[in-house]
Amino acid sequence: MLFLSILSAPHPPLGGMQISGATVERMLIAEFYPCALRSDEYVGLANVGSAQLMLGNWSLTDGEGTVTFLHNFVVPIGERIFMSANLTSFRSAFGRVPEVCLSDRTSVSCSGTFRLADTGDTLELRRPDGQSVDAVAYGDVTPSLSGWTGPPVPRIKQGEVAKRIAIGTVHSDTNGSSDWLPFREYRYGYTEIGPFGVSVPSGGVTAFLSPDCSLDAVIAAVNSAASSLRICAYELDSAPFCRALVEAVSRGVEVNVLVDGAPAGGLQDDEVACLSVLASAGAKVRTVNGNLSEGTVQHIGALHAKYVVVDQTVSVILSENFVRSGLPVSRVYGNRGWGVKVVDPSIAYHLSALFDSDSRSDRPDVRNWRVDPRHDTSAVLPGDGNATYCQGALDPLTTSGGARVEVFVSPDASIAAPFLIPHIERAGEVVISQFQADVQWDSRWTRTSVTSPLVASVISAMRDGARVRGLFDSSWFNFEGNKRIVSILSGVARNESLDGAFAQLDPRSPISILHNKGLILDGRRTLISSNNWCLSSFAKNRELALLVESEEVAAYFHRAFDMDWSSDTVPPIADAGPDRTVSLGAEVVLDASHSADDRVITAWSWDVGGDGAIDGTEPILVISPDRTGRLRIVLEVTDAWGNKGIDTVFVEVVDPSRSDSALLPERCPWWLAPSSALLGSLAGVMLARRRARSQG
Repeated sequence: MLFLSILSAPHPPLGGMQISGATVERMLIAEFYPCALRSDEYVGLANVGSAQLMLGNWSLTDGEGTVTFLHNFVVPIGERIFMSANLTSFRSAFGRVPEVCLSDRTSVSCSGTFRLADTGDTLELRRPDGQSVDAVAYGDVTPSLSGWTGPPVPRIKQGEVAKRIAIGTVHSDTNGSSDWLPFREYRYGYTEIGPFGVSVPSGGVTAFLSPDCSLDAVIAAVNSAASSLRICAYELDSAPFCRALVEAVSRGVEVNVLVDGAPAGGLQDDEVACLSVLASAGAKVRTVNGNLSEGTVQHIGALHAKYVVVDQTVSVILSENFVRSGLPVSRVYGNRGWGVKVVDPSIAYHLSALFDSDSRSDRPDVRNWRVDPRHDTSAVLPGDGNATYCQGALDPLTTSGGARVEVFVSPDASIAAPFLIPHIERAGEVVISQFQADVQWDSRWTRTSVTSPLVASVISAMRDGARVRGLFDSSWFNFEGNKRIVSILSGVARNESLDGAFAQLDPRSPISILHNKGLILDGRRTLISSNNWCLSSFAKNRELALLVESEEVAAYFHRAFDMDWSSDTVPPIADAGPDRTVSLGAEVVLDASHSADDRVITAWSWDVGGDGAIDGTEPILVISPDRTGRLRIVLEVTDAWGNKGIDTVFVEVVDPSRSDSALLPERCPWWLAPSSALLGSLAGVMLARRRARSQG
């Protein structure tokens, strides 16, 4: 099967790679798919010359069969042409319409048996005069080819595309296996979406935090939708979020949801319920599922990106899933995550195209939730959870100045290495807030372990004089792995007298999991992403990252980092209000809202009368004293780390109908104050004694 396709996209520079110069009528083998599941092998050829090329009478051979192009297909400069054995499969995988299939004998002629072997084979491209112009060998073969040197490309995995390293239209061409060893993985149906950046005017970026205000920020974005919503997530079980989506459907908004169909641990009951309720309400809910044993290639690894596109105008990107711990109703307890809302049509269009590509219903690995056996037509939304703490330490921040925003889609952005490496290595100050980091990465080509290139880039930055601080999650899932990272980086900094400090989140913190995957570079660029520091996150999974250049945004997230970095030992300042005098029977409003903490107060405790009993647990307490006298009231406030502050207020209760009320001592407790009758008797006795003395 043969058809013409343009696959061009901007990519970052490929440092250190030997690239051939463009020549007249130069054609290369750009990619091939040998270990197909459905007899749908294909080969892609690229015109890397300086002139358009006519393919008539060019041929491809695997040593056992030869395919010759009969038509003079015109291949413009920088474009590729594909020959596939299965028109329908290729169109479903890549969304492009083929023009000629291999069985179309008016377009190609075949001699022998042309079929790429799973275990290993060779492929050679020849000019009309029979001259070999390019070749590749892979798997278990001993290559003896003109234009090929060294060992073959290691065996290709089932469902994987062998692809020559290329940056845009510039292809690596050393005539050896190094041309075919990209860092990222290409699966059948892969995408090529290069980095994309725009300048956003003032007010165009809003930064927010989990748990402090993420639920409010995300739901506000959903509630603003007028025509469409696209939601991509690894997991989704937040009842308030789903309720907002159902309400959006009810007001005529087209709601599209795409989630990973097989997250780690499987779909939990609450997520099944949420997806089912959304589907029943009219949302288009789809999952990404692949199973090689069933003949379906998943075109990406895990669907791990977390984003929302509103009306193709507003984009919300998070480190957090749309789950109760990522969007907690409690603004104090939950995951630590970073997020941004960007108002920019070009970014929204970019992410909409990504979403639409990943969620195409004709992709073999995309499934409609309505026909999923897990779909529950009687499902109801799970509970919202504990909403006791409604005020976080930080509110959302909307920029007052402009910002530069760059978008990085994984694995597409990491062709030769993780896209983050040059950004880290060039920075003079690096702040790391990371959920999961692996020290060793398994090389997919050598089958050996290598030091994580991200860890190596941090060490390189320190050795170049950068100041680095790194905080890593300490929950049970990551404790040992992140402990090792901290130990290694701390050891390098200590032994080489470098400016680096590394730690794990204090387990006493109200943050249950440091689920963030963020960086702050030079106090002005902030990474908000879903990328964990592991191989699959950059080489396989669908991830999404934004690099926001704004000192305002960087300062906001730096404040969050500082709160996580330093344990809180400062007690809050309790303020029960001023002492006062009130009339008997009047309502007294005690207001602790002026109490303060360097982070956030989570508990209020009122003790009326100082007897140790708790009479109120809200910031505002209303009492009605039923006796005159002096009332002692103790306020105790507690912050999220358990630190306590105490204040005492006195309320003088008087009976305005009694003239002797003013005789009460100012600081005498009511239970010690004598009654007015007793005061009168004492006054009479004293007067009688004076008279007796004067008469004697």
